[in-house]
Formats: sequence, C-alpha cells, structure tokens
Amino acid sequence: MWTLQRSIENKKTSIGLGWWRFSDSLTGNYVFHVGRDPGYASTLRIYPDKNIGIIILSNAMYADKVIWNELPELIMKVVNNENNAR
Repeated sequence: MWTLQRSIENKKTSIGLGWWRFSDSLTGNYVFHVGRDPGYASTLRIYPDKNIGIIILSNAMYADKVIWNELPELIMKVVNNENNAR
C-alpha cells in the first residue's frame, strides 16, 4: 500500500495506494492519511524507520492545519530530542 504509485512534481509528497508518502530531513520518512468532516479532523502518521505511529483525533472546527501538520511535527521534535538525549 505504501509502494510509490505517483509522484507529485516539485514536492516532497508522493502517493501509494491511498497512503500519502513524505520525505523530510528533520522528521524522517513517513506515510500518512488524513480525514475531515465538519467539526472533526484526524491524522494517522507512521514512521516505519523509527517504529513510531501517531494518531490524532479532534472534535474541533477548522483545526485541520494544526491536527495534520503542527501537532505531529511537535510530537516528533519531542521524540527526537528524547532519543538524542539518551
């Protein structure tokens, strides 16, 4: 499902079979899927190289950017800082 099916020109994002793939030097490679309905936003990110998965569910209006981008990146910063401190 994560095998590359289509690349997006000039972007770090590509798509597998229903899963988006992203490559980032700060947080590493991950696959993700997001969801949204009125009053609800969610994201599922899996970092296969790090054996970490993040699921965020929210009952909030207009929270897409925070739920999809900001919170997962903040969580990964904390995880990376803790791993570097060991």
